Amino acid sequence: MSYNFEEDHIEPNGEVDSDEIDLEDIKGQFVTYLDGKIAPLFAADALSIILGTEPPVFFQPNQVADLVDAWAQTRFILESKPVYEFYLKSVEMVVTADRTKVLTGFKPSDFYPPFFEALVEKCPESERERFREKLKQLTEILYKEWSYDFRRGH
Repeated sequence: MSYNFEEDHIEPNGEVDSDEIDLEDIKGQFVTYLDGKIAPLFAADALSIILGTEPPVFFQPNQVADLVDAWAQTRFILESKPVYEFYLKSVEMVVTADRTKVLTGFKPSDFYPPFFEALVEKCPESERERFREKLKQLTEILYKEWSYDFRRGH
């Protein structure tokens, strides 16, 4: 499948609905979701486009990490909390979207490892070790309390 890329729009050629996708709108919906201002159901299409790991793939996990990092940096300025706390919140929000079964084309085993790796790389060096510890704790808690499997799909 091929795509026409023009500014902030992607138009798939061929097998996928040929309606134009406004990436800025999709990103905006994702950030609004991360901010907790809309429920996963109301952002389902945008979340599936952002987080989808099955063709057509519009964003790679490292690109999602870029979006999360930009959001976290903004939240850091507004709330003066460590950046890694917003990274952890984003993980919780992705898990919530997956658990509510609103995502299409999302395979955790393809998404989380590169997403986590990219977040660790982007994390401010002074917070990096703490983030790694907290991320490990979070994944263990989500597995234990919600039976959430980050490796599902292997």
